[in-house]
Amino acid sequence: MNDFKKPPINREEPRDYIGRAHYLERDKKEEAERYQAVAQKNIGFMLVSLVVIIRKIFFFLFPFAKSSNRSEITTLDQQYVTDQLLIFKQMLLLLARDDQGENLKYIQDLSEVWHKLNEICQNDYMLKQFPSQALKLKLLIKQILNYPPHEDHSFGSYLFKHVGMEWTPFPFLEILKKLHYSYQKDPRLSELSVWLSFLSEIIKELEER
Repeated sequence: MNDFKKPPINREEPRDYIGRAHYLERDKKEEAERYQAVAQKNIGFMLVSLVVIIRKIFFFLFPFAKSSNRSEITTLDQQYVTDQLLIFKQMLLLLARDDQGENLKYIQDLSEVWHKLNEICQNDYMLKQFPSQALKLKLLIKQILNYPPHEDHSFGSYLFKHVGMEWTPFPFLEILKKLHYSYQKDPRLSELSVWLSFLSEIIKELEER
């Protein structure tokens, strides 16, 4: 008995009908291939997105993991190092002059240059060409990582977490305000003055090389 859904081909049918049947089969095959290509592309995109999300979660939970690896800077020269130090110094001067707690752009830029300084500090070029300045930069970074003292989360640790780019916790804003008002109250005793002095010394030494 013939299946009513699949009638046998009548060999007496016109050739154009058979030709159309072939075209339909070919179109189905091409459509299936396009669907498969789109599906593979979407799967690839989903996998990449998943890797990015996992990476963000990992560095959020372990903010110092990235800093413990080798530097991501591939090319480094004296001018680049000096420029980043000058940018960081200028940003600290802005904080000393004005409260930046409501300035999201400032917070983002501060976190970005902080990451660059940490990469510079670990770069082979810096360690070999400017060992003394590299040591002073490490001491400066250590001071910032320990401020404020006896706190669970320090100023530097928040900067490591890309603060301002995806999140801006209230304790970090309080630290910014504290740094600003401490400088305004008595610059000689403020942490900002100590850090600015460190930066000025390193920059001067690099420019005199």
